Amino acid sequence: MQTNSMTEKNSGTMVIPFLVMAVFAVAALSGPIFSKMQSALYSADRIVRTAATVEQIDLTALTIGRAATMNSAGYIVPPTPNGTEIPSGIRTPHTDKHDQPYLYCTLGPVYDSPTNPMLAVVSGGPDLTVTTTCSNALKGDPDGDDLVRSVSPYEAAVAPEQTDPRLSTINSMYGSRCADIGVIQNLSTGSHCNVFSDLWTTFRTQNAGLF
Repeated sequence: MQTNSMTEKNSGTMVIPFLVMAVFAVAALSGPIFSKMQSALYSADRIVRTAATVEQIDLTALTIGRAATMNSAGYIVPPTPNGTEIPSGIRTPHTDKHDQPYLYCTLGPVYDSPTNPMLAVVSGGPDLTVTTTCSNALKGDPDGDDLVRSVSPYEAAVAPEQTDPRLSTINSMYGSRCADIGVIQNLSTGSHCNVFSDLWTTFRTQNAGLF
C-alpha cells in the first residue's frame, strides 16, 4: 500500500510539469498562428473592399458625368472639384469602399477630342494611398494599385438624367432627328426645332464627330 501511495505521488509530480510545458508550448505557437489568421482576414477584407470599389467607382464617375454642363461655346464642362475631391453637391459616394476619399480630376473647359477623358476619379486601392497624378489619371494610366475611372465628353453627353437641360435637349431631340426633318412629333410648332438647330450647330462646332 505504501508503494502505491508513493507511485501516485510520483505520477502527480510528473503530470504537473508536463501540463505546464504543454501550456507554454500552445501559447508559443498560438502567437504566430493568431497573427497569420489576423493577416489573412485583413487581406481578405481588403480584397472584398477593393472589388466593391471597382464597381462603385464606375457608377460614381458616371454620376459626375451626368452633372456636366455645356458652356456658351459648346464645350461640355465637368463639375468643378472641391479642392481635390468630388463636389459636395453631387449625390454619389465621395469615398471608396476603404472609406478613403476619391481623388477627382478634371481637364477643364477645352479639350482636343470629345472621346478623350475630361474627368477622372481615382481610388487609392488596397494600400489606401493615391499615388496617381491627375495628369496620368486623365490618360487612364493608374499608378501602383490605384483604381482609375475616366469619363469622356461623349459619355457625359449621352448619359441619362443629365443635370444640364441643354444636354438633355440635345439627346432627346437628336434622337428624333429634329435638326434633319425640321419638325418633331408632339410639338405645336417647329420653333423648338429652330432653337435646337442653333444649339446643335454650336455643340457640333466643339464636338465634331461626337454623334
